[in-house]
Amino acid sequence: MGEGDPVRAVTASIRALLAPSGLELCELSWAQGPGGGRLRLVVDRPGGVTLDGCASASRLVSRWLDLADPLPGPYTLEVSSPGAERSLEGERALDEAIGHRIRLELDGGAAAAALAGPGAGVPPARWFVEGWLVAVDPTWLELEVRPGRRRAGRRRRIERAAVLAARRLVDL
Repeated sequence: MGEGDPVRAVTASIRALLAPSGLELCELSWAQGPGGGRLRLVVDRPGGVTLDGCASASRLVSRWLDLADPLPGPYTLEVSSPGAERSLEGERALDEAIGHRIRLELDGGAAAAALAGPGAGVPPARWFVEGWLVAVDPTWLELEVRPGRRRAGRRRRIERAAVLAARRLVDL
């Protein structure tokens, strides 16, 4: 099964199924292999999701999948939380990450002018930058990039069009 209408329908149904319990479907992936399929769900809720929350989501979704039978053949259901170093997708996730350290993967060409400045030479295909998220706008993200662990750093405004991926980081 590809990324067509059945996956979208399953996603919408699971999202609606989890909403009354305060759980949000963050990610859904479907992979069909020679031994069957794998349906992976990543769920969260404000303040984080516990192991009990994941187990509850698994029971709810499993019952629905058994009744609706929307996926072909045998498959395994996996439910997990986003983890501490979670992907930042969507406005809410970015807003919640303000004040926290994040890592951005940037398109090299688009990011070269913003980060390296003119005359930096040929940019690599991808750039990575880490810093503390200071502000979020519909067209840009503002990071405070600190050399080492110093308290003061340079603020960089990065166009969202250049962002390929964003992840919240945890310092241990």
